[in-house]
Amino acid sequence: MGRAQGHDMHTPPKWKVRFYLLPTILLTAFVILLALITLSILASKFDTMARDSAQTLFSQVAQRNADPLQATLETVRRTVEQQARRNTRQLFLHDRLDRASLVPMLIATLRATPQAYSFFYGMENDEFLQVIGVHADPEVTTVLQAPPGTAFAIRHIMPDTPDFRRRETWTFVDEDEAVLAEYEQRAAYVPRARQWYTTARARPGLQVSEPYVYDSLRDLGLTLSQALEGGAGVFGADVALRGLEGFAAASLRGLDGGLIVTGPDGQVLAAHAEQRFVGQLVPTLAPVDGLGNPYFAAAGPLLSQADGSRIVKVQGEHFAYANRAVPITPADTLHVVAFSPMSLYSARIRQARDDIMVFAAITLLICMPLVFLMARRIAGTLDALTRESKRIQRMDFSGDEPVRSVFYEIDLLGRAHHTMKTAIRERSKALDEAMGRLASWCRGGPLRLGRRQPRPPAADRQRSGFRSVRAAAASGRVAARFHGRAGAGARQQAAGRAGVGQCAGRRGRGRPQFRA
Repeated sequence: MGRAQGHDMHTPPKWKVRFYLLPTILLTAFVILLALITLSILASKFDTMARDSAQTLFSQVAQRNADPLQATLETVRRTVEQQARRNTRQLFLHDRLDRASLVPMLIATLRATPQAYSFFYGMENDEFLQVIGVHADPEVTTVLQAPPGTAFAIRHIMPDTPDFRRRETWTFVDEDEAVLAEYEQRAAYVPRARQWYTTARARPGLQVSEPYVYDSLRDLGLTLSQALEGGAGVFGADVALRGLEGFAAASLRGLDGGLIVTGPDGQVLAAHAEQRFVGQLVPTLAPVDGLGNPYFAAAGPLLSQADGSRIVKVQGEHFAYANRAVPITPADTLHVVAFSPMSLYSARIRQARDDIMVFAAITLLICMPLVFLMARRIAGTLDALTRESKRIQRMDFSGDEPVRSVFYEIDLLGRAHHTMKTAIRERSKALDEAMGRLASWCRGGPLRLGRRQPRPPAADRQRSGFRSVRAAAASGRVAARFHGRAGAGARQQAAGRAGVGQCAGRRGRGRPQFRA
C-alpha cells in the first residue's frame, strides 16, 4: 500500500513546459492585456474629453456672439427706460415736440450708444421725431440719399392740421452737427399704426417688437419701445442686426461649423455656416424648423433652454450644439446657437489611439527579447540544479557543478545543494573508515570462531578503540540514511573483502558473539 502511494506521488506529470517559456508567455499576455485595457480606458476618456472640449469650445463661440448682442440690447434697454420716464412737459413746446432741445439730446444719446441705429419719439397726435446714426456708412448713406460726410439724419413728421397736411422733413448733419442738406416730402409713415407703438401702449414696461425690415435701412432689426409717462406717446430705439452675420463669420474663422441667431419666436435673424452645412441662402425671419436644413433644424430643441449644450446626430454624423440665451425682457429672449461636427475631435482621438498602439507594440518588441534571454538564463541555472538533484537521487555524490545566479533564491538553493553534497561525501567517508575499523576489530577481537580466549594485556587499548569506532559510526548515521540500500551493500562488500562473516551481538550480560 505504501509503495503504491509512493509510486503515485512520484508519477511524472502528463504535460511539461520549459521554464523560460512561462515568463515570456506571461509577460506577453500582460503587455497585450495592459495595452488593451489602456486603449479602452483612453478611448473612453478621450471620447468624453472630445465631447466636453467640443461643447466647451462652441459654448465659447456662442458666448462670444451673445456677449456683444447682450451688451448692445442692455445699453439700449436702459436708455429707452430712462427716456420714457422723463417728464412729458419737458418734451413739448406749444403742443409740439421741442425739436431744438430734443435733437441735440438724441444725438448725444446716439454718440453714447453707438450700438443703436436710431432713437425716436412717436406721439399720439402722429408727430414723429427720429435721429438716425449714419456715421458715414455707405449703405445707409445710399438708402437715405444723404450727402457725403453725413453723421446723423434727422427725420421730423409734423401732425395733420386743417391748414397743413402731414409732411416729413429730412435734415443731414455732420459730426459737428452742421447742416449738410435738407429736403421735405410728403409723409407716408404713421407711427400709431406701427407694431412698436401699439404694443407699448397696450402693455406696461419695455416691449420688444417682432424682427422686421426697417423702411429707412432696408435691413433687419428690432425695436425696443416703452410708453411715455402720462400716455402722450412712445419712446423707442432701433437696433439693426445687419452686423450679426459678419460677426458670426469672424467668430467661426478657422472652425468647421455654423452659427444661428434667432428671435423671441424662433425666427432666423442671422445665420452663417460652412457651405456644406448651408446648401443654399438662408432666408431671414423664417422659423428655424422650417428652413429645410437639418443642421439648423437640430438647433430648434435648444431654443427652449436658457443655456445648454448637447451632442446631436445629424445626417449620420455627430455634432456638438451650444446655445446661449440673450434676454431682453422676461418674456423676450434671443438665442445664439453654434454647432460643429465631432469629427474634428475624433480625428485627434484616433491619432492618440494609434500612437498608444505603436508605443505598446514597441514596448512589447523590446521587452520580449529581454524577458526571453533572462528566462533562458534562469532556466539554465535551474537546469544545473536539476542535474545535481538527479545525481543525488542516484546516490552519486561525486563531482560538484557550481550553481551561481543573480537571483537570491536560486543562488541560495545552489549553495544548499553544494553544502548537502559535501556533507554527504564527508559522512560517507567517515562511515567507510568506521566500517573498516569495525571489520578489522572483528578479525582480531577476543573471540575467534566462537571460542573464549584469554584477555591480552592490551585489552584496555582495544576497548578504547571500540569506543572510537562507535563514535565514528554514530557520526555517520546521517550519511547512512542517505545511502539506504547502497550503503548496506557497501558494508557487506567491505566485510566480504575482510573475510569476516556477520558480526552479531546483543546488549546484555554476555560478551559479543561472532559468527563465521
